[in-house]
Amino acid sequence: MRLDRISENGFTLVEVMVALFIVALALPALMFQIGSQVNTVSELRDRTVASWVAQNQLALLELSMLPDNRGQVEMSGRQWLWQMNTEPTAVPGLQRYTVEVTSVQRPADTLSRLVVYQRTALTESP
Repeated sequence: MRLDRISENGFTLVEVMVALFIVALALPALMFQIGSQVNTVSELRDRTVASWVAQNQLALLELSMLPDNRGQVEMSGRQWLWQMNTEPTAVPGLQRYTVEVTSVQRPADTLSRLVVYQRTALTESP
């Protein structure tokens, strides 16, 4: 039996320290990436719901049920501000409608802008 042989099971202290150093560098980068993904998903959700709000207001316009050109509505558990601008076009009998939607929490950021053109009643000249 030889006693001069040393058992080499396991890792040395240097190997463990290098592995911990690599993990310590990788974890913050991973956490930053996950946080960035969460923010992106939240922004996409807000823009999608804002787009639905704009589409609803234009549908009410088509049904002639829109009392004002601005307002506040609740959708998806949040409050949204919308504003509709009407502009004439160079084509007689055609109006341009622009609906902009913002969140009550961030009224300076336009999350959705929807533009449609709609025919208006033409008045016939005698």
